[in-house]
Amino acid sequence: MHSDHHLENTSPTIYTVRELTERLRNHIRSVPDFLDVWVRGEVSNYRHHTSGHVYFTLKDENAVLPCVLFRERAERVKFEMREGLEVIVRGEIEVYIPGGKYNLLVREIEVAGIGALYIRFQELKSKLEKEGLFSPEHKKPLPPFPKTIGVVTSPTGAALQDILRVLRRRYPLATILLSPAQVQGEGASDTLVKALKLLEAEGSADVIIIGRGGGSIEDLWPFNEERVARAIYECSIPIISAVGHETDFTIADFVADKRAPTPSAAAEIVAPSIDEIRMLLSALKERMQNALTGLGYQYQMLLDEMLSSMKNVMLRKVNLMRERVDGLALGLRSLSPMHTLGRGFALVHKLPEGTIVDSVKKVVEGDRLEIRLKDGEIICRVEEV
Repeated sequence: MHSDHHLENTSPTIYTVRELTERLRNHIRSVPDFLDVWVRGEVSNYRHHTSGHVYFTLKDENAVLPCVLFRERAERVKFEMREGLEVIVRGEIEVYIPGGKYNLLVREIEVAGIGALYIRFQELKSKLEKEGLFSPEHKKPLPPFPKTIGVVTSPTGAALQDILRVLRRRYPLATILLSPAQVQGEGASDTLVKALKLLEAEGSADVIIIGRGGGSIEDLWPFNEERVARAIYECSIPIISAVGHETDFTIADFVADKRAPTPSAAAEIVAPSIDEIRMLLSALKERMQNALTGLGYQYQMLLDEMLSSMKNVMLRKVNLMRERVDGLALGLRSLSPMHTLGRGFALVHKLPEGTIVDSVKKVVEGDRLEIRLKDGEIICRVEEV
């Protein structure tokens, strides 16, 4: 009885319509899933307002969902919306207080099919990014002068021919090692992983290009598979991703150590131009000749020998050799006796034997001496020690 009496005397909370609607809106806003939700359905009641905003309803056989696409986002839609079109939308649930109903505020919209792949792409990209697979700290530097370049692509595709054509022109010194793979269709991702692992196990490749020509999102999808992304991330050899054309990005592009917009561009990036190397070596030769003037022909012979073995040695050590030669020339000039004479000192030799006199104990009265200055010699006789 006491309990019933207590209930009877408790005053209920009475809301205004607006207060209750605001509570509903605040509650919905507190649920994270409602702030970023993907919904699939059929477009109906499509209306493009003069303000530029788009209003429509998503429906299936059991329910309807009012949607709003504001002008700024509506202008970015890349397809023609129409009644009956099946789409996938992304947005947040919002309660419109004056009308007392909820809407989906649309941020992204795609035609179903392509849209489903796009969702998978975004979800995997977000997952791998959080795991650190795209981190710049993990990116390996590309070798400046690779001896062997591995290529993972279709042996019959245009991408391989583009890569070979550029490398023959730019860098014919390198060996090309093809690890063939299927680049689209069912099972392609497995062949891509296998081809990468074969190259890594073989061990001779200094760098790897993985890629294919452009295509639809369905064609490029093997390069968006998680197993391919992880194989690229775990590979110990630096990898250049070259998938599609300039506007096409795949998960492989984000994971790879370097992204190229096309297979041809990857070949440009992977190796230097042999013509540029020749110009560099010619400039280095000229610098070395100038530095070694007057110091004999032995360094010229060394230079010629290095140039003749450019393929095996010079390409990897050209920058280091530049520093060594400059330092050697500077050191030799500083040690040269003639360099010392230029500062006002003299060399004294005892005649006729020509021995250097570096102490008064080495001469006696009457000895003939040769005193060498920077611009000539003086012959004299010792009168007193």
